[in-house]
Amino acid sequence: EGRRAEAAGGAAGVSAYESLAACYDELTYDIPYEKTLTFFERLCAREHVQPHLVLDLACGTGSLSMLLAGRGYRVIGADLSEDMLAEAERKARELPEGSRPFFICHQGYLLSPKNNIANIKLLLLNAAQLWRI
Repeated sequence: EGRRAEAAGGAAGVSAYESLAACYDELTYDIPYEKTLTFFERLCAREHVQPHLVLDLACGTGSLSMLLAGRGYRVIGADLSEDMLAEAERKARELPEGSRPFFICHQGYLLSPKNNIANIKLLLLNAAQLWRI
């Protein structure tokens, strides 16, 4: 039913976040996601970049993903924790179906920093194939 998939290299166990997923938003209520979004948009404007697709790495329960989607961006939210992503999907149901973020469980981006670009490309490729972008 949800828009979530597990890509190659999906999460095996993310103990602390798995157990905190249900109350994570309550514990992080004071994180200024709106300010992060404003910073992102100002940076894009300054650099004359108009992104249409945004990758939210370590998206957790999807708070920033939701704000991005609400502003009209297509969003791929990636996280290690299935439970965090389940919370993100629950929150995403508040948005119209066509504008909901796509969530994917993927750990590839946590590998060696030397390989980060390749891992992000792999993540995007997996998400694109699953989302049919």
